[in-house]
Amino acid sequence: MSVRFALVFCLFAGIGNASATETEWTVASGDWSTAENWTNGEPIADCRAVVADGNATITQAGEVCSELRVGPDSGTIAFLQMNNGTLDVSGAVILDRGVMSQFNGASNFGRLHCGGESTGSFTQGNGFVAIGTLVAGSSEATGTYSLSTGTLDVSDSTIVNRFGSIVLSGFNTTSALGHVTVAGGFSVANGSNPIAAESLVMAETARTLLTVGPGVISLIDVNGAVVIDGSLQIQDPQDVADGTYELFRGSSITGGFSSEDLPGDQWSWFVEGNSLFIRKGDPTPVTLTSWGSLKRARTN
Repeated sequence: MSVRFALVFCLFAGIGNASATETEWTVASGDWSTAENWTNGEPIADCRAVVADGNATITQAGEVCSELRVGPDSGTIAFLQMNNGTLDVSGAVILDRGVMSQFNGASNFGRLHCGGESTGSFTQGNGFVAIGTLVAGSSEATGTYSLSTGTLDVSDSTIVNRFGSIVLSGFNTTSALGHVTVAGGFSVANGSNPIAAESLVMAETARTLLTVGPGVISLIDVNGAVVIDGSLQIQDPQDVADGTYELFRGSSITGGFSSEDLPGDQWSWFVEGNSLFIRKGDPTPVTLTSWGSLKRARTN
């Protein structure tokens, strides 16, 4: 790793300029740690890194920068792939028209925005990702964070905007999402570990999709209040055995969600305490489509 070379370049470029130095990716494909692949050398802690085009790959430990932008040009898709090593970004990682994939290693971001001004995505196939604030999409741009294997730890908040989505779809995953606000898509499938959150608010435009089956539904376990508006859809792709499945748990649970689709006539909802359950095989199944109906059903 050519830290000395990168440091000289970054300091030289920053003379007379109090702002952080920028270094930009210049080759079609190559390793992040190769200084010659950047305009001002390999990024260091106070350098802003830009991958506007091409495909950069991280394989080494100790990679750093103050800010990272992937695919800032509206007409070009840029790629960043992490196969191993570590990446520490003290500020924001913005995937405008950028695709970032992590298959191993560990990364730490102050903020991650998937789809800042255009379509952007982050796919976590393994490893550890720690984020202060995770943002998916915007009111105009599409952005997706997908987790299939590994650990995702959001310390502050997860914000899913109107055209954003979060997809949690693996058996071997651990997820902590902080304070969660969803106005877009939120999908959970094939999970075995509970998903932790400090609070959870599903807005009227939220689209929540949960896949139910023995060992393949993750309880969304919230320390604080749960508010579920928008649409809540349940899928049963495996024709699972009769049983009761806990979907959400919080200190309180309210909202006015509507059921887009129950898997079949054998299914019904019910609320017990501060948890929402779905049940298959009820002798007298009833499709209930609002919180008012749910709460009346429990008191009758």
